[in-house]
Amino acid sequence: MATQATAREIAVVGVIGAGQMGSGIAQLAAAAGCGVLLLDSDTAALSRAVDSISSSLRRLVAKGQLSQASCEHSIEQIKCVSSVQELRDADLVIEAIVESEDIKKKLFVELDKITKPSAILASNTSSISITRLASATNRPCQVSLISTLSFNAASSFLDSIANHMLTCYFCVGITYCFGATSWIEKENALV
Repeated sequence: MATQATAREIAVVGVIGAGQMGSGIAQLAAAAGCGVLLLDSDTAALSRAVDSISSSLRRLVAKGQLSQASCEHSIEQIKCVSSVQELRDADLVIEAIVESEDIKKKLFVELDKITKPSAILASNTSSISITRLASATNRPCQVSLISTLSFNAASSFLDSIANHMLTCYFCVGITYCFGATSWIEKENALV
C-alpha cells in the first residue's frame, strides 16, 4: 500500500566505478538517453570502459539490434570525469565500487554533501545493507539499491521508465529496479 509516488526526470546519471558493473550501468543509462558522467580513480579503467561500451554498442549495430545513430548518440552521452565534485549536478548517482561497507559509506557521506538535494544516490552492492549505507546520509529516502543482475532485464526496465526515477514513500532505502515494475503494475507506484 503506497501512500504517494512521484516520478522525476533523470537527465544526468553519475556512475562511480568503471569496472564491468559500472561500465554496464553507464551503457544502459546512455542508451536510455541520459547524459552519463563516468568516474574512476584509474584513468586506464575509464579508457577500458569507454572502449568496452563502444565495442558492445557496435556489436548491437552489427546484429541489427541498434541503429548506427543510436550507437553514436549513446557513446556521445558518456563523459569521463576525474573528480567526485563533477557529479554535483547529477540527478542520479550510482556507485559500483569495491565491496567494502566503510568505503561505500565514506563515499555516500561525500555524495550527500556535494550533490544537489534532489539527487538520488544508489548503490550496486550485492552484499551490503542498503539501509546501513543510507544511514550515512541526510537523505535516506533518496538512497536506493540498483542491482543489474541481468543487463537485459535492466535495459527493459530503463526503457519502461523512460528516464524517470520512482520515489516510493514508506519504502526507505529499498527500491529495487526489478521489483519496481511490479509496483507499477499493481499501482503502488506511478511513473
